[in-house]
Amino acid sequence: MLISPQKAQSPRVYIRRGSKKLGDIPANMLVTLIKKNKLQADDEFSQDGKKWIHLGSHHQLKSYFDVSHEQDTESESPTPLPNSQVNRQLSELADLLKEINT
Repeated sequence: MLISPQKAQSPRVYIRRGSKKLGDIPANMLVTLIKKNKLQADDEFSQDGKKWIHLGSHHQLKSYFDVSHEQDTESESPTPLPNSQVNRQLSELADLLKEINT
């Protein structure tokens, strides 16, 4: 009789935010929780509950925080310049173009 292999379980890691332990989760859920903004870069994880690592400084996880930050900054609209500043910049640009074409 063939015995079907059991699915390998993902190792579990402990999560803490500051001094408060949030619990333990399967390690393969870290990326999902980061993408859902449930975990923050300054949260820490540990396999043994003794040695803690910031999620945002881990070489495999930090890129997920960089992507989240980029998306946040892209959604922000730039602050419009005052009319006087726009007019001044347009005037300078016009002067530069005149110099180039003469």
